[in-house]
Amino acid sequence: MYQKILIPLDGSPFAERVLAHIRPFITPHHTSVLLLRVVERTKVVSATGPLGSLASLSAERLWEEAEGYLRAIQGELRAMGITAECKVVAGDVTSTICESALAHDADLIAMATHGRSGVSRWALGSVADHVVRVCPLPILLVRASAETMSNQQLRQNLVPLDGSLFAEQALDSAQALAQENGASLLLVRSIDLKSERELDGMLEEVEGGSALRAHRARAARLYLDHVQEQLHSSGVCSHYHLMYTPPAPAILKTASQEEVDLIVMSTHARSMLGRWVYGSVADKVARDTTCPLLLVRASDARAYENGSSGELH
Repeated sequence: MYQKILIPLDGSPFAERVLAHIRPFITPHHTSVLLLRVVERTKVVSATGPLGSLASLSAERLWEEAEGYLRAIQGELRAMGITAECKVVAGDVTSTICESALAHDADLIAMATHGRSGVSRWALGSVADHVVRVCPLPILLVRASAETMSNQQLRQNLVPLDGSLFAEQALDSAQALAQENGASLLLVRSIDLKSERELDGMLEEVEGGSALRAHRARAARLYLDHVQEQLHSSGVCSHYHLMYTPPAPAILKTASQEEVDLIVMSTHARSMLGRWVYGSVADKVARDTTCPLLLVRASDARAYENGSSGELH
């Protein structure tokens, strides 16, 4: 499925937590891993400053330590049957991660998030947030405190859907991962009762407010039934939950109660095509979930071409 996975590491055990979650994303003899260590440019400049040969030795040692660290991780992955190459680059952390991923034709970035400054050398939360916002590639986010999935297997993946083609673009990745790992998909559709009550308030003089809510629920079920039929035709088992709560709490609650192994959802930092946008739902899920999260960059063009308006079908 994925041909090259870029894994940025900062030398901390927290950043390394992502390594325990990458097995399901690797196809033997097909997927390669690129381990990236970014030496922040300010450290290199200060290490090669006005102290002459002593400073140059310090910079060289900094580089050698970074290379040695990656080689050690490379050996650990080799013992797991995973082929990896190493690369040390000087530069700004966030931009270097994105540039390296694109330059090496990576099709997935896998990294830990929610590290804390002073514990991790990078402020993993801010780095991951910036990478998600600017990099056009799919990104696997693993919370540094997350428990390792049982036997490194994907058994059940959760896919939030809001009825828009924008959100549906996560289905391709979720379906491929399910087929690769023999996993099932749990589709989650949220109907926000608060919004419905506000709508009822605007239409308080119109009869049938409750009927309108019932209509929205029926439409959501018909939509999910249709998605299930398509998944079934491709050999993927699925079921769905229709939740009457705001999207982010619905996703988080379902992921916890159903013990899902992965959440797969579409996102775009600047898009308003879907009902759920990165700045609200995906951001809340990324911040609060303890489950690995695969964010798939949705294509604006594809949604426009298919006439998506972000409304329920």
